[in-house]
Amino acid sequence: NRGSGAVSQYVNLNTIFGASTAGSNPHDTNDYNFDNGQATWNAVGKVALGGLAINTSETLLYTMNLANRTLYEIPTTATPSSGNIRTSTFPTTMPGCSNNSDVRPFAVSYYEGLVYVGAVCSGDATNSVTDVDAYVYSVDPTTLAFSGSPVLRVPLDYDRQEVDPGFAADWRPWTTNYSTISTNHHISPQPMLTDIDFDRGNMILSL
Repeated sequence: NRGSGAVSQYVNLNTIFGASTAGSNPHDTNDYNFDNGQATWNAVGKVALGGLAINTSETLLYTMNLANRTLYEIPTTATPSSGNIRTSTFPTTMPGCSNNSDVRPFAVSYYEGLVYVGAVCSGDATNSVTDVDAYVYSVDPTTLAFSGSPVLRVPLDYDRQEVDPGFAADWRPWTTNYSTISTNHHISPQPMLTDIDFDRGNMILSL
């Protein structure tokens, strides 16, 4: 509420679609120091909701379910329900991504009549940086169908200077277990494409 500043829940997807719709909470709420170890580490980017966008008329919300890699379209002009929330599964056959399980969508944006969804090929399963690319797909809001091929594909195996003195910031494949490239710091650059914006026709990616 912009007048009072009060925050209220608009929709609970677990209530509509069942418990753990966007994955189970991996955190150990009794011990945040160790926090379930690798289970919580490995859940990053694979649990909960990703980007959120609204169409121009502000009648439809779009968000990405990271757990089932599905785009949700939620109405703002009616009470959300299983009957009026539409879903569309993100394509898991991205070109150059060797393993379907490495397809990791997140970013969601709306621009000039189209929804745009960004993803990375994590390289988690293959452990190969040559698989680590970023992708953007368009979505037709009428049919909620994804474009047959990405509108943009960006290889991420480029030089990125240093993440810490003496340690290159180059992107690395996602890793299931905790790892660091430094003996003294928690460093292991693993990419996520989390936002897409547009400025007078220019697409801006947030990695």
